Amino acid sequence: MTVVSGPRIAILEADVPMPELELLYGTYGDFFRRLLTDSATAGELSVPECTKWNIKDYPDKYPDPADFDAILISGSRTSVTKQ
Repeated sequence: MTVVSGPRIAILEADVPMPELELLYGTYGDFFRRLLTDSATAGELSVPECTKWNIKDYPDKYPDPADFDAILISGSRTSVTKQ
């Protein structure tokens, strides 16, 4: 039987959430990893292999695009609001 691995996704964290939201939900990479994993599981699809890259604090450390199937760039803290 062939094992099908999920897509390899690099999540580039361009900012951090507001502190009160980060305490509750984690970083932007955590948000997206959770959404992608839950969606794949609900749809009975291969769960993606997500890695987080802190490009805000380490702007010279980017992943090699050849190592990934997709690259997701996070938003900024001003794009997230409390409800």
